[in-house]
Amino acid sequence: MNDIVKNQKETLATKKITSALLHLLKTKDIANISVTLLCKEAQINRSTFYDHYYDIVDLTETIKVELENRFDLVYQEQLHNKNSEHVF
Repeated sequence: MNDIVKNQKETLATKKITSALLHLLKTKDIANISVTLLCKEAQINRSTFYDHYYDIVDLTETIKVELENRFDLVYQEQLHNKNSEHVF
């Protein structure tokens, strides 16, 4: 399998997992969400989950870091744009 197809499959899997977690959190406490339940919701095999994450805590920490990184990127872009306006 070439790297592009592999990356696309990995991206699709992580999107399915994240989406499934967010959907389940609408009705369940995080403590009541198992890997089995999450995989059923995401329509993936448990082995696919474990290819990407150690457990549910690892998944939530990964999501948290990704959100922090995205927020920081947007913040830095806004700060750069604001500073660029005052150059002249």
